[in-house]
Amino acid sequence: MTSMRRRNQLIAVLVAELAGVALLVLLFLLFRVPPAAPGPVPVALALSTSIPTQTSAPAKPSTTPAIAPTVLVTATPSVTAVPLSDYTVADGDTMWGIAVNFNLTLDELVAANPDINPDRLYPGDVVHIPAPAASTWR
Repeated sequence: MTSMRRRNQLIAVLVAELAGVALLVLLFLLFRVPPAAPGPVPVALALSTSIPTQTSAPAKPSTTPAIAPTVLVTATPSVTAVPLSDYTVADGDTMWGIAVNFNLTLDELVAANPDINPDRLYPGDVVHIPAPAASTWR
């Protein structure tokens, strides 16, 4: 009788634990905050419509002011804000992580840095960042 009661108690505790875990997962999924994605950045460009031409007679001055049309272009910020040249290794950086941050393959980054052992990066090392290959799919 005691073993039956003990088994029922263990089952009840197990069911209560699983219900608590399920509730926590549900709450996490309902109330998680998605990462902030950068939105489009508006950029204003002024386009000039005047094209210089050669004429034999001097041009007659216009009485109406020339208005250059303004075009609003939405530009998406680039993935990397750092110019593509050199990168100083920080604590915890890996060659793979640096390659991903600069939209490169690991092979491209290793080829641009033959003097650096990819398995032994130290904070303060300088890694040369090449321009990404245009034909490589990422």
